Amino acid sequence: MRIAGVEMYIGGTQDNGSPAFDWNAPTDGSTDLSSGDGAYSYLGSQFLYTSSQEGRVLRFNSSGSFEANLKPDGTSGQLFIHPFTVDPSDESIMYYPLANVLMRNNTVDTDLSGNDWTTLPNIAGPAGTNISTLAASTSNPEHRLYFAASGNGIPSIYKLDNADSATDGAVDISIPGLEAGSYVHNIAVNPNNADEILVVMSNYNIVGLYHSNDGGANYTAVEGNLEGTDDGPSLRWGAILPTGSTAQYMVGTSIGLFSTAALNGSSTNWTQEGADVIGNVVVAALAARTSDNTVAAATHGRGIFIGEGSQTESSPILNTVAQIEFGDVLVGSSVPDSAKIKNTGTADLSVSTVAVTGADSASFVATPLSLSVPAGDSAYVRVTFTPASVGTKTASLQLAHNASGSPTAITLTGTGGQSVTDISDTLSFTYDDGSNTKVKFESGTITGVSVSHQNHGRNLPSGISGDSAPTIPVLYFEINTTLPDTATFTAMVTIKYTQAMLDSAAVTDETTLKLSRFDVGGGIWTQLVTVVDASANTATATTSSFSVWGLGSATPTGIEMENEAKDRPNSFALDHARPNPFNPSTTIAYQVPEQTRITLTIYNLLGQEVVRLIDGMKAAGRYEVVWHGTNGRGAGVASGVYLYRIVSGSGYTETKRMTLLK
Repeated sequence: MRIAGVEMYIGGTQDNGSPAFDWNAPTDGSTDLSSGDGAYSYLGSQFLYTSSQEGRVLRFNSSGSFEANLKPDGTSGQLFIHPFTVDPSDESIMYYPLANVLMRNNTVDTDLSGNDWTTLPNIAGPAGTNISTLAASTSNPEHRLYFAASGNGIPSIYKLDNADSATDGAVDISIPGLEAGSYVHNIAVNPNNADEILVVMSNYNIVGLYHSNDGGANYTAVEGNLEGTDDGPSLRWGAILPTGSTAQYMVGTSIGLFSTAALNGSSTNWTQEGADVIGNVVVAALAARTSDNTVAAATHGRGIFIGEGSQTESSPILNTVAQIEFGDVLVGSSVPDSAKIKNTGTADLSVSTVAVTGADSASFVATPLSLSVPAGDSAYVRVTFTPASVGTKTASLQLAHNASGSPTAITLTGTGGQSVTDISDTLSFTYDDGSNTKVKFESGTITGVSVSHQNHGRNLPSGISGDSAPTIPVLYFEINTTLPDTATFTAMVTIKYTQAMLDSAAVTDETTLKLSRFDVGGGIWTQLVTVVDASANTATATTSSFSVWGLGSATPTGIEMENEAKDRPNSFALDHARPNPFNPSTTIAYQVPEQTRITLTIYNLLGQEVVRLIDGMKAAGRYEVVWHGTNGRGAGVASGVYLYRIVSGSGYTETKRMTLLK
């Protein structure tokens, strides 16, 4: 029941498979899609997934035709009724446990044989447990995964952000004081606010229902009048259905379906739903659809009951980014960025307070201090980062508002870099053709440092590797400095080139010039974000070390070209790579409707970063970037499927696939 108005339902049954049926079909009847003992299912926007005993997962297309058995190839030892879940933010991603370890499939919509699974050994519960439930977020933020590991001891609960690509980093958010042997059967996530969860444990004679509104940092027991001993009830499933600025909370139990609109700790009053229709039958699972408030309750032996949750009141819904990352900024300099505040609700959103809190709050300034956003509209909070000292700075942007989940927190991070003073003298040397070249490092705060150049010309200095060096070299030069190796700083380096240099290197388009720096310790070249001023014949970049430098054209890690079209896009977009499949290179086009920070990153199917093609501020416009099938070191990568993902500072993100054939 993923799509509003599409009345398709599926549920697992004991010995009778997984019946699927259309509620509005002209005739009664259902189709068994799994056979055996039906288990977990997921009805998505394009595919249907169902499962049966011992972890067998099947994919069907929108026409109901079988496509693939997705059980990870070669695995065994799954639970008899084995959980899995699909990421609602990207339905090509499925999460699946194997004992206490998480597995992920980033191409589950195209996998034909269960061979595309990645085992994530660093994302796991304690040894001797089994991951008993999984729950993926829908928004605020996307790609968050909650999971629990249950066994004979005290259960563990975890939160994993960026679960679509993470290989570690799960945070333990276990509930303090639980009894040993408590079995976490379900975690329900608010689809509009992933920080709000209900944790359901199915044992008798325990407090088995807990609520958190801060992503598991704190919990409150909310079993209320459902708490009991001896004759129960046992709790089986939870659901959170947002209704404007509040929510309706539902719990399936061994004696029926219950709901409340007001959680009040141990005094929470749960009211039975459908007492004359569902009755006191076991409610084993729930699904709630926010688009039209439809609720489905799956029972033990009496089928699926369909109802409607509370009517949505006219209310705002706030959506925004989880973090703003400013990167390295010179001490005393300022860099602005912004958070887009979207109101996807049906009433005006009022943000009454905009404040920066935390130990490093003095480094960040946010404006305006309040704002109003009409229903369906958006506005921006501008944040300026000005570090006063060297080091990482972290603060929290707090938004107090009239929507559900207030206040909303946005993490602010940036690093203050130390600048340099006494090395601001311009270095001059004569190039092979007799022309004069100048190199300058901008002023700052370190004193007593001297700088001189050693080598320059079109050829690499001796002892420096040519691997991944800039192609079509215009200039190489080597810097010698008395600056200690332990010094931390950030400086702007400006190289003035000549037309004769460009002519000798056959460079006709100055906008393709890029500065690169050689890492002596790592033995690789790093391409830097470069600003070219063709009118002044200069190329400028930010550096945090001195070494061998190169100025070249068309480096192999990506060539960015701004489209000549001057019309301003009205939305973000990421186009399909062309050509696709490709060899040796492909072009990725994207558009930006507003000035914001943009990253465009290539990942392999393990979720590992291959190369970051774009990372910086972009004005509104249409852009293209060329990928030559190389990693961040400039080395060629293997044939296969790769993911490319764009992320904006204002919260837009999109991922697509491309295939490199060699």
